Amino acid sequence: MQQKRFFYGWIIAIVSGVGLGTSFMIFIPATLGILAASLHKEFGWGLAQITSANLVATCFTVIVAPFLGALVDRVGAKRIIVCAFIIEALLIASFYFVGSNIVWFYARYALLAVLSAGTTTVPFARIISRWFDRRRGIALGIALAFTGIGGATWSKAVPYLIEHFGWRSSFLWEGCFILVIVAPLLLLVLRENPESMGFAIDGDALAAAKKAALPVEKTGLTLREAIRTRTFWAVAFAFFIIPFPIQSIMVILVPMLITNGVAPKTAATAQASLWIAMVFGRLFSGWLVDRFFAPRVAAGLVLPALIGVAMLSAGAGISAAIVAAMLVGIANGSEGNILPYLTGKYFGLKQYTSIYASFFSCYALGSGLGAPLTALMVTHFGGYTKPLYVLMGCLVVGACTLMTFRAYPVLKASTDQRQVATAKA
Repeated sequence: MQQKRFFYGWIIAIVSGVGLGTSFMIFIPATLGILAASLHKEFGWGLAQITSANLVATCFTVIVAPFLGALVDRVGAKRIIVCAFIIEALLIASFYFVGSNIVWFYARYALLAVLSAGTTTVPFARIISRWFDRRRGIALGIALAFTGIGGATWSKAVPYLIEHFGWRSSFLWEGCFILVIVAPLLLLVLRENPESMGFAIDGDALAAAKKAALPVEKTGLTLREAIRTRTFWAVAFAFFIIPFPIQSIMVILVPMLITNGVAPKTAATAQASLWIAMVFGRLFSGWLVDRFFAPRVAAGLVLPALIGVAMLSAGAGISAAIVAAMLVGIANGSEGNILPYLTGKYFGLKQYTSIYASFFSCYALGSGLGAPLTALMVTHFGGYTKPLYVLMGCLVVGACTLMTFRAYPVLKASTDQRQVATAKA
């Protein structure tokens, strides 16, 4: 009896996670709040000005993501991913030369969003979804858990680098790590699909899989068909409104705690705890959605964030603030993990990347608007309490939206694909 081979898909999930953990989408929220004090000291920029860099990156991400999805569906993911990480490394290193004109500071974030869009979840989710079906939830959970590890690493590494080398040189170290370690790893290890390694999806026997009338990646809807459905717009709204408060907390947590008298290093530890909790949220939600109805899981996992924001609004001390940050991290981990899973379950893999990229734009828009708008509310209200109440309301609306989701459809070939199959028959 032939011994079953170790399924290479798990290596794909782990290495994809390494990439996602060093994506600019993690780098920005994990470092922007920490850099705020240094940037304010040198250039006099305020918190709202600095956090607006996240909004700049988000706006360009929203614009670019649909084009990225279509490009990945057309030419594949691996080449785009590797090139994007090389460009990201060079752009991060270029922050060493930032001057007092804040326009050039924003320009770098815009370029990160445009030229490094391939470092985001969009192409990685395509690769993982082609390797996994029955265990897609936990595979995505493993990969996306590294966003928490990456965020925690940035949160602890950046203060160390700033203290020992200065904030400018810290960018050189960060860019060098991505260029020398991450990009070559992705180039050597990533594979577009299981067939390239002699596997079928989920590690099943390749011979049996070839007998299927229509491959899994050919079933589902096109983007044009998807946008005509109620589910498409429900997913888009839910995953716009929920990231708004969660991302806000991720970016403003350190400045908020420092304002409340917490030492900067201690505040950075609280932020790191949020990212560590994301690891648990990713893995736990991935395990749950493989067993239970994912929209209900997502709605239930909004509750930890709601409790965490409520604790912060009540003026939590440092110990309670760390617990609150971890609760928000659990929710952030689960929601970011469930979106690519729902995309495959409701719309299939026919044009998975194009459809997911549309949702990713909504997710990115909510994430990017959160921090600067919250900072403006803080300025307007003269404190953090009332803005935190607004963020709690957004979480409640998002959870209620998720509760309206219907059962997964039985996916078939899209109209175009059925026409091709009929012609061949």
